[in-house]
Amino acid sequence: MGCPKREGRRAPVSDARSSVKIVFAKKSLGIDMAGSERQRELRRRRKRTAQYAKWKKRLEKASKNEKSVIAAKLRRTTSGAEAMIKTLGIGG
Repeated sequence: MGCPKREGRRAPVSDARSSVKIVFAKKSLGIDMAGSERQRELRRRRKRTAQYAKWKKRLEKASKNEKSVIAAKLRRTTSGAEAMIKTLGIGG
């Protein structure tokens, strides 16, 4: 039946076949694959732009305390935050 040392064990599956199975399993579950680095970069950029728009809209009705919170979020998000804060007129 088999080698006595390997009795009860299955032969290892090649990496290519197992990774293909994982990819198809993730796609069938609706889990997005990461894609190329460029696609990830574009997705991050779009998300940042959407966040900036949301914060800018919220600034219109924001109190002084909320403005400082938004300014802190901008500083965490980007290195060019000070210029954006100056442009938006936030004194936070």
